[in-house]
Amino acid sequence: MYALIQSPKYQQVANISTGTKMPRSDWKKVSGIHFEVPIEFNEQRKIGNFFLRLDSLIAANEDKLNQLKELKKYLMQNMFV
Repeated sequence: MYALIQSPKYQQVANISTGTKMPRSDWKKVSGIHFEVPIEFNEQRKIGNFFLRLDSLIAANEDKLNQLKELKKYLMQNMFV
């Protein structure tokens, strides 16, 4: 569901909706749009697991990057002591 509401197609429909409430998506407009969603539960599960693994990989790489930045900062501060 998160991937669906973040898709450009959904965002385009949501942005043409009007109103002051959040979220402002108008059900009449959104329900009239066709969105591609896998029907089989196993396919949905596989796609969900793929995105979970991808999120984990991104988080691990962000952690590694932060560690490397901290190491760089430490080394630069102690280079000419």
